[in-house]
Amino acid sequence: MHSTNLFAAVLVGILYIQTAVSHHINCTSAQRISIAKQIPAAYNLPTPAESAAAFEKVPFAANSSVVIVTPELPATTVATNRTATLAFADATRLAFEHVSGTYKDFANGTTVIFADVVSTIVKFVPVASDK
Repeated sequence: MHSTNLFAAVLVGILYIQTAVSHHINCTSAQRISIAKQIPAAYNLPTPAESAAAFEKVPFAANSSVVIVTPELPATTVATNRTATLAFADATRLAFEHVSGTYKDFANGTTVIFADVVSTIVKFVPVASDK
């Protein structure tokens, strides 16, 4: 008789996510960085509902984007507008255990967040057994 056991594999790693948050060029660099800091703070709120509400308050530009850069893999664009950026944030909130970041502001009104993401993902893998 064969049975299937579930083996829990926990992946703990760091992803580097580059998010370009564009704002009106008349905002100061300090204002843009202050706005960008809202994103990691929203990820770190206690519940997904609180995070979702905080993401909605971030004034993402219509053309905001999210690009994931991981070591040894090509960069991957996962969002190219405000709606997709919010959807990405909401969808990844459960997988991202902690988010922190550093920020770079550009004179053209764009702020880039270099986010350090600790992700703890539990994946159940079936393992055959003869018991």
